[in-house]
Amino acid sequence: MTAKRKSFSLNDKRRLIEAYDKLPKISQRVAATKLGIPQATLCTLLKQRQTVLAANNGDRKRIRSGKAPKVEAALVKWIDNAHSCNARLSASLVKEKAEEFAAKLGEDNFKVSIGWFERFKKRENIVFKKLHGEAAEADMVSPGEWLEDQWQQMRQEYTEENIWNAAESGIYFRALPHSTFTFRSDNKRGGKKLKERITALFACSAAGEKKELFVIGKSHNPRCFNYVHTLPVRYAANAPAWMTRNLFVGWLTEWDRKLAQERRKILLLVDSSPAHDMTNTTLKNIRVEFLPKNTTSFLQPCDQGIIRTAKAYFRKEMARTVLQKLDEGSPATAVDIVKKISLLDAVLMLRDAWADVGASTIRDCWRKVGLVMSLKEELETVDPPAEISAEEFEQWIAVDDSTPVSEPVTDEDIIAAVREGFGMGTDTSDEEEEKVETVVPSRAEMRNAIRILKTGLPHVGFNNFDLLHHFAKEVNLVLDKTTIRICEMTYPHGTEPIHKTEKNMLDFIFSVDDPVTWHTMNLMQNRKHYSFLKYLGPKKISSIQNGHGAGVYYNTLVPADGRIIKYGIISTDTMIEDLLHWKTLYIAGRLHKPVKILLQNDNGKLRAALVANLKSAVTASFLMLPESFSEEDLFMQIAGLSYSGDFRMVLGEDKSKVFNIVRENMQNFQLLYSSILQECPQVVYKPQQGKLEVDKSPEGQFTQLMALPRTLQQRITLLMDPPGKNHDVEEILLQVAQDPDCGTVVHQGISSIVKSSSITQSLKGIATAGLMKTVSYSAKKVQKMWKGWRRRT
Repeated sequence: MTAKRKSFSLNDKRRLIEAYDKLPKISQRVAATKLGIPQATLCTLLKQRQTVLAANNGDRKRIRSGKAPKVEAALVKWIDNAHSCNARLSASLVKEKAEEFAAKLGEDNFKVSIGWFERFKKRENIVFKKLHGEAAEADMVSPGEWLEDQWQQMRQEYTEENIWNAAESGIYFRALPHSTFTFRSDNKRGGKKLKERITALFACSAAGEKKELFVIGKSHNPRCFNYVHTLPVRYAANAPAWMTRNLFVGWLTEWDRKLAQERRKILLLVDSSPAHDMTNTTLKNIRVEFLPKNTTSFLQPCDQGIIRTAKAYFRKEMARTVLQKLDEGSPATAVDIVKKISLLDAVLMLRDAWADVGASTIRDCWRKVGLVMSLKEELETVDPPAEISAEEFEQWIAVDDSTPVSEPVTDEDIIAAVREGFGMGTDTSDEEEEKVETVVPSRAEMRNAIRILKTGLPHVGFNNFDLLHHFAKEVNLVLDKTTIRICEMTYPHGTEPIHKTEKNMLDFIFSVDDPVTWHTMNLMQNRKHYSFLKYLGPKKISSIQNGHGAGVYYNTLVPADGRIIKYGIISTDTMIEDLLHWKTLYIAGRLHKPVKILLQNDNGKLRAALVANLKSAVTASFLMLPESFSEEDLFMQIAGLSYSGDFRMVLGEDKSKVFNIVRENMQNFQLLYSSILQECPQVVYKPQQGKLEVDKSPEGQFTQLMALPRTLQQRITLLMDPPGKNHDVEEILLQVAQDPDCGTVVHQGISSIVKSSSITQSLKGIATAGLMKTVSYSAKKVQKMWKGWRRRT
């Protein structure tokens, strides 16, 4: 008789997840035993982590939504915001607010009944309690007490370089001086107050170091960002342009990974905003501490003049932009001019303003609040523009100080957030950017601007000619449209490490959105790079590229700046497909090794695919390794994936190629895979000892098999499933998970992918490189293989 299947309530599930998080780094199988549940149940719980932890209705077995989910979502946000402000709520007040939200959200049939209200309270775990006396203020602490008691203990383990503060500020990036909304040289006065806003997160250390800005706008894809490859800030967007918990945690998580690579730990001070909620968030290199409530104006360094100085520089540059247009005789008013300031303009001006804030100002603000003991330093002063009085300038700087920066604070904000969350919102780029036409200057115009600067600056007293020369050189390098500068990414060739010697050939991969256009441009500039196929034209070349082999078109043995290079062109869609599904494992396999990114467009799908490819490589390698192994064993297995089944490893490649790649790039492999290994729940990773232990139970292996790329799962199915049986993939993988030779089957599946793609791509390479280059290139490969064999013997 089989045991009865046990159902867990949401509270039970939450407690199990929290208990799992408190366990040391152990395999899932051991953790399940300690928790007293089957491993499959634990695996399912971990997949549902975010949903379970976010749910409030703890006694239920399932998460149920009400008859008006949009109204309930708005009401929950409003209640949370009221609680964060210590506001007292009654049942009648909540019911009244529910009816208001229903009307604003168009829920005409919604009625606040007693039954609905009771079910809503139960779903969201809401209880109305009476506060006695000064209970709401019982946890208040004075700044002096906190500095003397708690702060001294907090900061003991950290130097000033590793003590940081972060704070948000709203910015009206088109606002004019508050008193007149215009400039004195503008003879047309008046106009409405412009409140287009962004939120910026500023972070700095007690030693004066600054982190790049995090800017939050209202539009995910503003028109002014079209054709912009990189931004000098981190950017995100939501309807009200505020900081949210998800954005804040995402920012922290990325910073935590970078600190891990730097082997650095920091202490970060923030205020207790709901957006800074760290519940169920684990950081290994950032210790987040909250300033006491209602003390940020006394204790937060960023609020003591750091953000104010950045805003002063921003407003001064904004004034310079307006005054320059007016001085040029523009018929437009100041209001008309600032309406043309795009989000991109604002981001660039704000980045420059933040760069201008001096380290001495930052250090003095930390000293002023008593968080560090240091000598007083003189604060930098930002003089007002000539046509604005000091009083007006000060008011202008502070015009957006009271702008909310996190979580809903008005009904309109809440409605906007709920509409966006339920897919009812629209991209505000249409509203904000339709009047702002961003004109991208041509490359010729930009080169001409450099020439004008080089000619004109000496006439106004500029004498730093070295700086001007290097600036012009860097700009011209970016503007060059050679094949090397259009590239998306590059990786080391052959057995060589990232830091290469002058004799080695460099291997580039160019990921392009439009191969026909790319080949058209490249044929015009570098026709000699192509074989006889150049006579067929760019369309036929692109057809050959996409229709045969691995979807890559290679030009090889190309001389460039005294070096010999080869470069391949692949469409971005084809690359993403290979990274996600291992259709050919040709480019995906090469990108399992440490690579050097030269230039990467802001393509979210490509970034996600690159990470997914690395995770797939780790998962496949786990299946082919024993239960315990070293870092070197893992990286050897990963580096060898793309060579499994490659016929060139029999004749044409150095047999010690994989070993050389790992040996000479061990540190780069560690940097590439450390965060993935640390976050993987199925492995115990001990980076100090360089050892790993992986779950080899049938359940663990089945979980890993189900996470493999689609093409590899299909190849394994074909290997295991006799013709005509037609078993589904999941059933076959379950059988493989219980097979002692599971790793061998996975290896055979990978080899079958690599074998077919390596043969077809090599045959295509004869045509794309030409006969002479093919013979020369093959001869070099055989020579390298011979040298490797001689070294081993």
